[in-house]
Amino acid sequence: MHFTEISTCIVNSVSVLLFLPLWVILIILLNSLCPLINSKRLTFNLSISTSLINLFFSIICLIFCIKNPSINIENNIIWLNSDVKVFLGTLVDNLSSVFLILYSIIFFLIQIFSYFKIKDTKNFHKFFIYLNLANFSIIGLILSTNLIQTLIFIIFTSVVCYLIMSCFSLEEQSELVVRKIFLLNYFGDISLLIGISVIVYFSSLFNVSQNLILLSYSDFIFHVDNFYSMFSEYTYVVILLFMLISIFIKMGQVPFFSSVLKLNEIKNLGAIIVLFCLSLGSIYLLARIYPMIILSVFVKNILIVVGMLSAFLGVYFSLSQNLLNKFLLSLGVSQFGLILLTIGLKGYSLAIYSYWVFLFAYLLLFFISYLLNKDGSINIKTTEKRLCILIICHI
Repeated sequence: MHFTEISTCIVNSVSVLLFLPLWVILIILLNSLCPLINSKRLTFNLSISTSLINLFFSIICLIFCIKNPSINIENNIIWLNSDVKVFLGTLVDNLSSVFLILYSIIFFLIQIFSYFKIKDTKNFHKFFIYLNLANFSIIGLILSTNLIQTLIFIIFTSVVCYLIMSCFSLEEQSELVVRKIFLLNYFGDISLLIGISVIVYFSSLFNVSQNLILLSYSDFIFHVDNFYSMFSEYTYVVILLFMLISIFIKMGQVPFFSSVLKLNEIKNLGAIIVLFCLSLGSIYLLARIYPMIILSVFVKNILIVVGMLSAFLGVYFSLSQNLLNKFLLSLGVSQFGLILLTIGLKGYSLAIYSYWVFLFAYLLLFFISYLLNKDGSINIKTTEKRLCILIICHI
């Protein structure tokens, strides 16, 4: 069989990645409940095998998209069959293939790091169950075929992030912080739900999606042109703002700094994973709705202003931190601000590139801080040390 035919067959079977974590969760659950087995090594091996399979599929998908840049592989099933038909499925295109392979690499590293960090804790099995739930939600998000499916998996990711944060939050103060972060992200999800619901309502009302999958990314430019023509400029901007509020919250941008900076108070591994999942979901959503953003000058200006303020304030807060983990979280806010600024200036490709480059450097420093100290609290009291780390991250 020719490689092209094999790769096409594998790409068409990419939905396996969605169901694999759920089967692993079931086996881990049975393993943890059986006193005769209860093997942590089995739990880890199952989980890491899932990551390796993710990596294999993502490599094939990327090769396929490089060789066939104009071809999208999309598979859908009707999830809700009523006046408004909602489809769920998988879409492999240039954007999803890039996100999938980079996510798979980072998630593989996170699983290895997590095993050695928490292998002696009593919540080991529970943590890996939540980790595989996060894997399911992020893969479902990346492979979404339409905006409605993206919304569903973003909400599910927020719930999973709450479970991960609460897994090791034994102190009453930490539990309170976890609830506050969850409620703030829940508010962002509600805001996103309102924005997308308005779009869905008008799409069905004006029959924009006739003979097309509702809000499908394959035909998204067609949908966007119709949205823009059916709404006034003011209404269009308000709808986009509802969606952007969710992104600002999850990325800790002005005026929602606390959504990320409060992670400083959660002294466990969950803080890294939560920031990774929330930021990835936000960047991916931003990339998907980019055709909507570029049609409004006002929205682009909002991104520029919010991005600039967040970038400067993030650096300002980071230089006042004495601990490396808190420094890195504040620096993350600054970098996310630069990404928003870049998108506002129509630097779409540069924004995606800078996000992944920074994320690899950022997680590497985070891993080092947690290897050297149990809760990542490494003193960087001098301004010179902070400036050196700041320069290294931005380079």
